[in-house]
Amino acid sequence: MSDPTLPVDDVRLDASIPVAEDVDHYDPVLENIRSQTPIKDLIRSVPGVFVSIAVHLLIILVLGAVYLPQVIDFQQQIESGMEELEEVEDLDELFEQDEVKEIDLSEMNDVTDFTEDIVSDTPDVDFSEAPPQLEVATVTVGDPTMFESLISKPGAKTGDLDGRKNRGDNVARYGGNEHSERAVAAALAWLAAHQLPDGSWCYNHAIAPDCRGQCRNPSDRPDIIAARNSATAMAVLPFLGAGITPKAGEKYRPVVRDGINFLKNNAIRSKEGIRFYEQNVNSYQMYHQGICSITVCEAAAMTRDKELEDLAQGAIRFICYAQHEQGGWRYAPKQAGDTSAFGWVFMALKSGQMAYLQVPPVTVKKAKSFLDTVVGYEGGARYGYDRNNGGSAAVTAIGLLSQMYMGWKADNSSLQKGADFLSATGPRANDLYYCYYATQVLHHLGGERWEKWNRAMRDALVKSQATEGHEKGSWVDGGHATVGGRIVGTSFGAMILEVYYRHLPIYTKSTTASEFPLD
Repeated sequence: MSDPTLPVDDVRLDASIPVAEDVDHYDPVLENIRSQTPIKDLIRSVPGVFVSIAVHLLIILVLGAVYLPQVIDFQQQIESGMEELEEVEDLDELFEQDEVKEIDLSEMNDVTDFTEDIVSDTPDVDFSEAPPQLEVATVTVGDPTMFESLISKPGAKTGDLDGRKNRGDNVARYGGNEHSERAVAAALAWLAAHQLPDGSWCYNHAIAPDCRGQCRNPSDRPDIIAARNSATAMAVLPFLGAGITPKAGEKYRPVVRDGINFLKNNAIRSKEGIRFYEQNVNSYQMYHQGICSITVCEAAAMTRDKELEDLAQGAIRFICYAQHEQGGWRYAPKQAGDTSAFGWVFMALKSGQMAYLQVPPVTVKKAKSFLDTVVGYEGGARYGYDRNNGGSAAVTAIGLLSQMYMGWKADNSSLQKGADFLSATGPRANDLYYCYYATQVLHHLGGERWEKWNRAMRDALVKSQATEGHEKGSWVDGGHATVGGRIVGTSFGAMILEVYYRHLPIYTKSTTASEFPLD
């Protein structure tokens, strides 16, 4: 591939169920049993309180076995007793899936949005120049998220998204500042202005009614322009990263709602699951599937909407179907894998895990096996595109981030050497795709490497954002502009600057999402 950038029953605890201290000595259910059973004399010989306790314990055990979802643990899945990686031909063996229902997001509650007026007059800048020193904002930006509790399902691993609820605190804690936050706000405004009337986006952003060709650098590839679902998902991701959902965010809530509804209405349902790349899209199919799956999984995790969870589960099901027998994913289903496509699809599985969806252990173990085939130098410090040949900085960042989520500890020698390589390579102004993954790797590790990277990445990215005309708030992803246009560049730029709260560092004691790899 010449250009790997693009293609880029809900269980809640019911308080009405009585606990032991609330159980009365008179139990109507027990009395009914006593009156009808042929061994009533035997039952009468047992004190009623003990029978009542036994019955309620039995009910609790049955409910626990039926309704409490299994805790997903990627590392345990990898190390568990699956000795053979046989291809599963029947997806029903992997999933117990309810029928996907239609999603109705027409009625949502408004919540105050965080977006402020955008002030930016900074010129373009080259990453090779020393970035200016900007003070970390001391003011609290506020809590933009207001989304529902992420622990409505017992044991759910949604803590990785908790940073979106405390955005202002995490901006200061992890290296953001007022300038980076204003850049995010500007990016969201640009994306919202290029949404189409049907709720979608197009990689040819110039067709948006509010734009009409005012913004340069649209995608010029018909095969990419046809992927409207993927463009929509790519545009929605930064809104979710800022804590705005179909249910939260006064200003942009309708934007996200309409985008999610477009994905729902244009998803293709089949026995293999839910597919998001369109019938006329014949390239980068699994890239598009991965991007859309991440979006619907994050939306499901943040809203705890049952119908969104069903949509996301169907997307995960299709990913499992499309996996190659050796564990990877590429352009089309069942093709031998490459690391670039793998990154999007594996991050969709990770997002599904955060939403507490079913992620079959065999799928994860096969994915781990594929990743081992592209390990390059120094036992995992570098990764290749489709073989163990060292590879580029971009696929190395993808490989390292995937290994982190599969359970590598922070002091893993290969991880440390790989992080040194990324740090030495530094940010690249013409490759936001690489910067997107590398920023996450170094953010999770923290320390001096992160501080150095963050200063260069953050400040230069703020300065390179367009500040004039209809392009204000957008970015172009360097040499990849003709592929995904400003939609991709702006999405990447915003998500890079959301790194302080979009995903919390996985190696801190306070991060509940550290349970994802389960060291």
